[in-house]
Amino acid sequence: VESLLLQAEVMDLKAANTGQAEGVVLDAHVEKGRGVVAEVLVKWGQISIGDCVVIGSSYGKVKAMQDSYGRSVQVALPSQAVRLLGLRHMPPPSSSGGSFLGGSQGQSQELITVAGEARARQIADRRNRVDLLRRTVEQEQQQKLRQDALLALQEEQQRVLDASSTVSTSKTKAPPISAAMLPAVAAVPQLNVVLKADGVGPLEALRQLVLSVTSRTSDVLVRILSAAVGDVNPSDIERVSTTANPGSSKVLAVPLVLAFNVGLADSSTRATANELDVRVVRDNVIYRLEDELIATMEAHMPKEKISHLEGSAKVLKVFRLNDKKSTVVAGMSVVSGHMKNSGGHHVFRVLRSSKGSSEATVLLDDFNGHSDLKRFKDTVHEVESGNECGLSLEEFSDFQEGDEVQCVRVEWKAKSLQIATSRDDKWTQSATARVSKGATSPQPTAKSKLAKL
Repeated sequence: VESLLLQAEVMDLKAANTGQAEGVVLDAHVEKGRGVVAEVLVKWGQISIGDCVVIGSSYGKVKAMQDSYGRSVQVALPSQAVRLLGLRHMPPPSSSGGSFLGGSQGQSQELITVAGEARARQIADRRNRVDLLRRTVEQEQQQKLRQDALLALQEEQQRVLDASSTVSTSKTKAPPISAAMLPAVAAVPQLNVVLKADGVGPLEALRQLVLSVTSRTSDVLVRILSAAVGDVNPSDIERVSTTANPGSSKVLAVPLVLAFNVGLADSSTRATANELDVRVVRDNVIYRLEDELIATMEAHMPKEKISHLEGSAKVLKVFRLNDKKSTVVAGMSVVSGHMKNSGGHHVFRVLRSSKGSSEATVLLDDFNGHSDLKRFKDTVHEVESGNECGLSLEEFSDFQEGDEVQCVRVEWKAKSLQIATSRDDKWTQSATARVSKGATSPQPTAKSKLAKL
């Protein structure tokens, strides 16, 4: 501080304490009985009771001011921090997308005084139209990116279908891939979220936290329907519950309300949430809300497929039986590991190497149908390495000498969005348990306010 004062004195840094005022908005919140309270640091000029001010797309006439000690003041001069009352509605965060102090481009929301309420309304309305246009453009860009991704997936699926139909018309008798076997294009689960907080600063921090978590995966589409200051009310519950799903009606939509350091507006809010089956998560620790969000997303994410190669065999000779089904049996020698009958977690793969090529073509991938594994004339469950055996697969008869048959154990593992931190994992585990059981989250025992000026 002494160095700053010395530099200011040497550079003769001064600010005019008269005329139109400019200031930086530190935070804003809503207080019962007082309305919108903005915390402002004056940079230039002076703010007096009765002045008309504009903050972003919000405006109003100053009704009262308090200093950092809660004492009423009539005039705020440069370098003075005051709490200002009289705004008509909550000012938004900076247009750069960050909070009041230090947006993503280092910008901050500013206050200016203007001559007359009509002029203040005109400026605020113009800024509001600009913000609305910017949000519309951002939504259109996001929608276009999603449509492009879906179109690319559809084209890739069509190429797979075309390739499958080409293979099915050749000598191979492998069953062609059908459209039903491919993953659904628009079947990505969707999480509709409403954010509530006790101030604009905490609200923006919560919004940035949600965006950070959702950027870790594309398996769940998270839509922030609204973000507002104040208690959770029935309209928030109805909004998150009744919002239509864009695109396919088959998309699973999950409603969720994340509330930081606020309560329920009235008793009807909880009744509405129970009736519409909407989870309302309230807490005064923001990282607990993050854990609840992660647990909800993980509960609706598709599981990750993990394959373990357990054995490999080489086809030595192909036999065709004269039974009713014209069964084709591959006589094999187990080269490594062991071979087991398909079913449960075990599947078969058939690979064929072309002459002059080191890469093998997959003729049959993850076959889980009926299989018959024989050792001599006896049906066995498992054949170890170094032994010979016979294998027949239902609906597949295109074995050739030299083919490789693999026995693969498949596991489905739940994906995780958690990032290793020093925080206690007990809350994360309990959050996951609550989501899996469909229980509501515990409510905070105390409603501590954030530190003010």
